[in-house]
Amino acid sequence: MMMVMMAVAAMTVTVMAIVVGVIVMMMKQTQGTTPY
Repeated sequence: MMMVMMAVAAMTVTVMAIVVGVIVMMMKQTQGTTPY
């Protein structure tokens, strides 16, 4: 049970990181230059 929860947590973190990266890339492409 604990291993399953850890695997799910790891997958969730990986998916969230990929989604955040895609959103950042899209925002950079649309805006061009960001203050941060």
